[in-house]
Amino acid sequence: MGLVSCDAFRLVMNLVGELPPVNRDTLAFVMLHLKRVAGWKQCLMGVDNLCKIFGPTLIRDSVETNQPLGSNNERARVVLEDSRKQPIVMQRLFEIPEHFWSQFLTPQSKYALDPVNRLMFRVLIV
Repeated sequence: MGLVSCDAFRLVMNLVGELPPVNRDTLAFVMLHLKRVAGWKQCLMGVDNLCKIFGPTLIRDSVETNQPLGSNNERARVVLEDSRKQPIVMQRLFEIPEHFWSQFLTPQSKYALDPVNRLMFRVLIV
C-alpha cells in the first residue's frame, strides 16, 4: 500500500468510526455480508461490480436533495460527479479487514449492540 493509499485507508477507517453507532453497525453488517458474497465462488460479480452497484445505495450524495442548486443542470453535474466517486469509496470500504468490521458486531465489544439490535442481528444471520 502506497502512502496515498495508506492515508486514504486510515481516513476511511476514522470516518467509519465517527459515524453514529446505528449507521456504523449497519454498515459493518452490510460490509461483512458483501465481503462474504464477493468471496463466494458461485458469485459471478467481483468486488468492482459490487462497488458499482452498492456505492450509490450506501454512500450518500455530497449535497442534500432539499438544497437548491440553482438549476437542474447543476444538480445533474453533482450527481454525475458523485456517481463516479461512490464506487471508489466502496472499494476503500472493501479494503478494510473483517476484524475491523466485526468489532462493531461483537457483544463483548465496547461498541456492542443493545439487546434489541443484538436479537435482530441473530435473526438476520440465522
